[in-house]
Amino acid sequence: MGFGTPYKVGANTPGSATTQTFNVTHATTAGDAILVALGSTSSSGATVSSVADSQGNSYSRIGTAVTTHQFGDVWIALNTTALTTSDTITVT
Repeated sequence: MGFGTPYKVGANTPGSATTQTFNVTHATTAGDAILVALGSTSSSGATVSSVADSQGNSYSRIGTAVTTHQFGDVWIALNTTALTTSDTITVT
């Protein structure tokens, strides 16, 4: 099984909001895997409870890393419905 070339679907603007939504800037194809990687320079209270998109794809957490001053979380949706540049991804 071969893998296609990865591409960046979008990015958020850093901030401190509890929920952040960003626009999809590069459309995906039906069946693509969508990986959402999150990071913060503060681990105090940094948790992600969900990732969702406007097409209803299902995201699952696949990894979390926490150090004294950094937090990282990775979520993935497999075999997805395509996203267009009119869609959004929301991290809570």
